[in-house]
Amino acid sequence: MSNTMRRVAAGLVTAVAAGTLSLAVAAPAQAATSDCTTYLKARGYLVGPKVRSACSIGAKRGVFGQITCTTGLMAIQVNTPHAQYACKRAAVIWS
Repeated sequence: MSNTMRRVAAGLVTAVAAGTLSLAVAAPAQAATSDCTTYLKARGYLVGPKVRSACSIGAKRGVFGQITCTTGLMAIQVNTPHAQYACKRAAVIWS
């Protein structure tokens, strides 16, 4: 195989690997965010941009994200137990 063909093959393998990895990493965060929003919607809360934003932060930023998520939801009148549980669902740390 010529050097040019090897470089093309290596580039394609790298591109496929990067694309696959980005999909694998993005999917769980999205699913966790939807767990949070679905939980709140089932409890009768209106799910708009502020709820989605809080749930998204809860899904991505560890302990700091949990605090920010819970505080953000409580600021828009989600009661404390619902906010805490929804943010735990976003972080996939509920059992």
